[in-house]
Amino acid sequence: MDGHERPETIAYMPIFTNKSLSFELRTHRWIQITKVDSKLLESNGDIAENCGFYYNTDDGVEMVEYHVDASYKFQDKINELPF
Repeated sequence: MDGHERPETIAYMPIFTNKSLSFELRTHRWIQITKVDSKLLESNGDIAENCGFYYNTDDGVEMVEYHVDASYKFQDKINELPF
């Protein structure tokens, strides 16, 4: 028996779910960079070509969104963010 149906486990599930979801808000999983920066990463071989989500901002800036694990270079970008 794995214990998933024990009364104390069932009672704790809503608490665990709320805690888990609150942590999710502080977890960075996606990074947005300009298309120009994206093409530079591609040309240097730091990221696969056309593997991100391409979009334009309301101001018309061409952007690309990547999962943070798509390139080791993204850690440098994340470290530049002001928190």
